[in-house]
Amino acid sequence: MDIQKYNQILLYLQHQETPQNLALRQTKSFINLCKNFQIKNNYLYKIDKRSKNNLLRVIRRFEMEPVLYMMHNDPTARHFATDIMFNKIRD
Repeated sequence: MDIQKYNQILLYLQHQETPQNLALRQTKSFINLCKNFQIKNNYLYKIDKRSKNNLLRVIRRFEMEPVLYMMHNDPTARHFATDIMFNKIRD
């Protein structure tokens, strides 16, 4: 997720402040979007649609490369089928 959107959602969840440049319709849509997120340990998490008790950490763009490196090049990483690898990273 890009850093601006990440920070907007974080700000809304912490202080109920919506971005200033949104029209009324866009503000309602933004608030609806924020219902799918939670803050835990100062990180943004998305509520998993498949399992409501499961939270998925939202990765900011600058965090993406280290995560991919860790899942692909790290000595403890294994190469599985595409679906298995995707689910491993997702979880």
